[in-house]
Amino acid sequence: ESLPKGALPNRTNIVVTSDKEEHYPGCVVVRSLEQALARCNNEDTVFVIGGGQLYRATLPLAEILYLTRIHHTFDDADTFFPEINFDEWELTRQEKYETDQKHQHSYSFLTYIKIK
Repeated sequence: ESLPKGALPNRTNIVVTSDKEEHYPGCVVVRSLEQALARCNNEDTVFVIGGGQLYRATLPLAEILYLTRIHHTFDDADTFFPEINFDEWELTRQEKYETDQKHQHSYSFLTYIKIK
């Protein structure tokens, strides 16, 4: 679901799923977060792009958060990022973009660094 157009280019894509029937071309498929972490153990940077269960499981491991905040309420939303204790994070970058021909809603890119 997080890769509707297929694997992202120029990187290793690891899909964590319990569904043995699904196929993800161009991706490494694993059955658990532990397997995924083992597969990317030698990587300097790892991005988690969903879903909700993976967000909750990996948030304690994160050092940097790259968030996109869409400034709109979606009544049919079914996946949410876990609550963040912002006392533990420092906002280091914020870019706001207004509605335009390509974007129906305004949004912001936010970068947080974990306070050590």
